[in-house]
Amino acid sequence: MRILRNAAAAAIVAAGLLGPNLFAAGASVAAEAPRPPPEVERSALSRLRKAGATEDALAQGEGLFRPVRLSGAATPDWLVDYAAVPLGRLCGTGGCPLQVWAATPGGRYRVVLDRQVLGHAVSDTPPALRLELHGVHCGGTGSDPCVQHLAWRDGRLARTDAARGR
Repeated sequence: MRILRNAAAAAIVAAGLLGPNLFAAGASVAAEAPRPPPEVERSALSRLRKAGATEDALAQGEGLFRPVRLSGAATPDWLVDYAAVPLGRLCGTGGCPLQVWAATPGGRYRVVLDRQVLGHAVSDTPPALRLELHGVHCGGTGSDPCVQHLAWRDGRLARTDAARGR
């Protein structure tokens, strides 16, 4: 299981310290990274541009797209982690958006999850997604721990337990 956290980025964004050109310098996205389906890429890049991302920032967004296996389909599902290009208009104290796209029987992709998260982890066996959320989603306050576990059930990502603290 790999845990990805963006709480630090969310705190910086919330404090107003990020400018639109924060990622203008740095290494380019690795050439060997798999490319997401066109509809996934188009949708994510459009959302980022509408939120004010520059082309330089988008070019530095390593980790924005990642193939994952959650639905059990032959084609991979795609995770879009907007924390890779943190923007004040998208990210805040509740984290950054995270999307999961799953293939349909017709070969197109659809959004099965679109949620603000502080962090996440994908496990392979069994396929599952762990979300770290703002505390209000578990009946607490912002800094209270809140974790949800999701797995593929009946054609969708469903909670496998109630929202709870860690």
